[in-house]
Amino acid sequence: MPGGSPRASLFSALMAFLLGAVLLVVGVPRLMGELALLPGNQAAGNLYAGLPVTEEGRERLARSRAAAAAWIEGPRLDRDLGMAALTAARAPGVTPEQAGKALGEAVARFTSSLQHAPADPYVWAFLALAHAQLRDLESTIEALTLAHVVGRGASELAVLRSTVSMAAWPWLNPVLKVAAGEDFVAALKRNGPALAEVALAAGFTDMVRRRLASEPVELRRAFDLYVAEKLCDASFRGSGACAL
Repeated sequence: MPGGSPRASLFSALMAFLLGAVLLVVGVPRLMGELALLPGNQAAGNLYAGLPVTEEGRERLARSRAAAAAWIEGPRLDRDLGMAALTAARAPGVTPEQAGKALGEAVARFTSSLQHAPADPYVWAFLALAHAQLRDLESTIEALTLAHVVGRGASELAVLRSTVSMAAWPWLNPVLKVAAGEDFVAALKRNGPALAEVALAAGFTDMVRRRLASEPVELRRAFDLYVAEKLCDASFRGSGACAL
């Protein structure tokens, strides 16, 4: 049986060409964008893992995201740049003026990211932290509330949200204080040493203990142990307190 007509063959070839052209137009920018991201991905991963990032690493992250922006767009770029700015604000030797500028950049980047992905609880939590460090209490409460609303049950955010809650505690409404108490428990179960460090830095160990009063004794003892270990850690030896 003879093959299809020349017209059908031409149509098939034309469709294949058009499909290939579409894939090329869509795929090449994505590929180039992903390649541009690579140099800064290690620094970004360290930021989200809470690991130290050097100034060189932050600069590499910023350059890679700027290069990727020529090919792709979306919330990821602004989220990563916001994290870099937030970390830069806390870097050793940073002046208050430099910190304020970096925090302003973080707020702008996180806000831009949320315009594309408004249901990202991580970005809401990071935005709340940036506002808290800028002493913008109204914006802190708003962002923290949304971090709870869209991140309900996200125990991996418990330490971060606890940090913000402790910083803004006098201004939290009763609902947020209850949510903060739940975060204290979740944070202790997930990363007790981190909660102890945050509570010590904020002078909140007694508040956390009061929240843990209704929890199993094992949890209360675990928190006290983590606090004692942190007090004996080199970071806290200057206080002259060591329970071990």
